[in-house]
Amino acid sequence: RLQPIFELDSVFRTMFVEEARVASTLRHRHIVALLGAGHTPDGRPYHALQWVHGVDLARFVDWHHDDQRPTPWRLVTRIMAHALRGLAAAHDRCDASGALSPVYHRDVSPGNVLCDVTGIARLADFGVAKAMDRASMTMPGLLKGKLGYSAPEALRGTPASVQSDLWSAGVVFWEALTAERLFGAKGTPQLLDKLKAPVPSLAERRPDVPGEIAALVHDLLAKKPDERPASAAETAGWLESQL
Repeated sequence: RLQPIFELDSVFRTMFVEEARVASTLRHRHIVALLGAGHTPDGRPYHALQWVHGVDLARFVDWHHDDQRPTPWRLVTRIMAHALRGLAAAHDRCDASGALSPVYHRDVSPGNVLCDVTGIARLADFGVAKAMDRASMTMPGLLKGKLGYSAPEALRGTPASVQSDLWSAGVVFWEALTAERLFGAKGTPQLLDKLKAPVPSLAERRPDVPGEIAALVHDLLAKKPDERPASAAETAGWLESQL
């Protein structure tokens, strides 16, 4: 259900339900299924979601950090390959007529990558991110924690794309391997300033990670969208081949 502060925005409430109808058409092994949406008898909007028995990637990383041990790079790579497969399914979505009708996540972050006890990772919160864009415009400052996963072009107002989702996946990948925050910032101006600097070397922080995989993470984090990989499916396939 929505937190009460979001219910104050009638446009956000409508988008929350409408976007859910689109997300409910996404059926994939690596996407948390949206089973239904509507309003409670007292008029509060809700989403009914698939239950995932496990932990999110943020907690997975925190456990290792608290134990002062690195996250296993093979597991992290497998988790990210699964998340990218979920993104690929959304990016390649077709409508009822068979025409390409992609869904962009807009909010790929550690808390939205859910890892279940059977070893399957799934992306959550498809159908919410566009509404959250609305919330950030009408309630400034509320969503600062998500800024660090937004692509540079998205921060400048460019519409969401395959490449903007891939950037976010790259940030999640880098952070999951290092247990560090890559682009923490108090606001968009500060974050844009941070983005001018080169991405800190993953190879230096995790010398045990194969150089090819570290290089791929940096490719995802290319400042220019056209310098990032072409698709989530291509990236996932390459990672799987390395494993």
